[in-house]
Amino acid sequence: MTYVTPDTPIPRALYNLAVDPGEQKNVIKDHPDVAARLQTMIEAAREDLGDERRHMTGKNVRAIGRTKNFPATTQVGPR
Repeated sequence: MTYVTPDTPIPRALYNLAVDPGEQKNVIKDHPDVAARLQTMIEAAREDLGDERRHMTGKNVRAIGRTKNFPATTQVGPR
């Protein structure tokens, strides 16, 4: 079994699952524009939600079970 630690490098990869569902051919070098766009989204998610592996706290993290400005309701399902 392989254990991943915060220091374990994770190589970047991009797969075309339509033709390679087994993820055998990394096509990241063929699509640098897609990789860059995805990396931008990843960084935005880290900033928003945090990243425990990088010891980053997201700016929109809240205590478990707590919300702001959310009306209390006992009704479940469509109104």
